[in-house]
Amino acid sequence: MNKSTVTRILFKLLLIFLVVTIYFYFQKPIEYRCTNLKAVIPIDDMTLVIDDIRISDRDQEKLNSLASSGIPWIYEKILEAGLPWNWTVKLFNVVAFYTYTPRTMEKADINISGALLYPAEARNSIKSSDAWNNFKMSISPGNLSSNGARFNSSNNYCSVFCGGTFNLKDLNKKLTLSITDKINNKTIYIYISPQWKKTRPLNQGASGLEKDLNSPVRSFVNHLANNNIQAAMENIMPVLRNDFEIPQLDINFRNDEIRYTSEYIAYLMGYSGAYKITAEAGRFLNEEQTDFEATSDERLIFYVAGNDRDGKFYITRVHQPYVSGSDTDPDVP
Repeated sequence: MNKSTVTRILFKLLLIFLVVTIYFYFQKPIEYRCTNLKAVIPIDDMTLVIDDIRISDRDQEKLNSLASSGIPWIYEKILEAGLPWNWTVKLFNVVAFYTYTPRTMEKADINISGALLYPAEARNSIKSSDAWNNFKMSISPGNLSSNGARFNSSNNYCSVFCGGTFNLKDLNKKLTLSITDKINNKTIYIYISPQWKKTRPLNQGASGLEKDLNSPVRSFVNHLANNNIQAAMENIMPVLRNDFEIPQLDINFRNDEIRYTSEYIAYLMGYSGAYKITAEAGRFLNEEQTDFEATSDERLIFYVAGNDRDGKFYITRVHQPYVSGSDTDPDVP
């Protein structure tokens, strides 16, 4: 077999591989993310922020049925190989990509998510299991049949999310989101003319759920404390990275525990809504992390907003540490 023959065979194999890859890519479910939603609802002394609606044409009912039959044999073989975990995950992703995912038109998967914030002094007062005792939610058209929440220790908020089914024939219709304050028995109706961004994500898990508002701030501070500037900058809004001014960390922020306090602000320059997150260095005095003793008078003030391109949260601004209670406490821009 001469060299030209080998080259032709390799070229044909590569062409077949590309065709198969393109085929499986276009078989992947489509996700629609609403880019013009920002609902802020008072719930007694708390604030409920709903800022994410995603609809995917994956058939979650069939996926659940397949999952109940056990782990596919190929995944078991990968696990039995005893490879390093990062390689195992990569192989799982490859197998998942070249596996058919059931899709549906009438029972598309809808997920709505946001955050329930409560006063800083009431930190840890609401647990995940109690969050939905304060309000209920429905959407029309659509049917919401499940809900959940995730509580992050020491924070003054919990992420909330609910899911159900949606008929994609109604995708271009106006949506009505109704939220009932169970404490005061009041219902608020929010009318949305949705603007959808269509994507075909390779990761077909439920997206937009269990958002951790503090995650980009916590990651930024941790990487900065370890002098890993490049990794820290991954948490900055992409369009702002070139001119972003990195703060100098007080030694307490490098060595002590950090407490984060979140607050929703209706407007931040360039963004329709954002979160103000205050970071304090100190130590927690109990296992529940409700009691905290600061070891420094300095704080870091972060502003975190969502990115319309990928729906993720990034840091947009950070103020240099200032002395708590001084006149240098910056106002929201």
